[in-house]
Amino acid sequence: MKNATSLYMFAIMPPSGIAHHIHNLRKEFFERFHFRKALKPPVHITILPPFHFSTERELLSEQHISTWANKHQPFQIDLHNFDFFDNDRPPTVYIDVVRSRQLLDFHSSFTEAITPCNISGRRLSYKPHITIGYRDIDRAVFPAIKS
Repeated sequence: MKNATSLYMFAIMPPSGIAHHIHNLRKEFFERFHFRKALKPPVHITILPPFHFSTERELLSEQHISTWANKHQPFQIDLHNFDFFDNDRPPTVYIDVVRSRQLLDFHSSFTEAITPCNISGRRLSYKPHITIGYRDIDRAVFPAIKS
């Protein structure tokens, strides 16, 4: 019998005031361009994209990651302009996150810290961003979004 798994991801959550402002931007994009998928998840900066993990290993990994996280000091994250992933899948609209040394070191340290947990998730090149719209963006309206 296959082990039960749950879906997880790791992300940085912005302060509530900033998250509220960004969520309002997502609603404006929804009202103007009619894509709603990005309204569902909380505003976040992904550190590790969603992955499945067996429930038997959850507690051990949670303790390991909490110990790692408690060793880190807060750092500033700067946002700058809108940008786009114009790929073969539906395009994505996002707020660009400035790639600071602290953020890149945090991401790298996290990736090293989870190695003992045997977390197998997609590990793409790291492009920090806050998604405004994705998955249900009509390609026909994409040029208007970009202008």
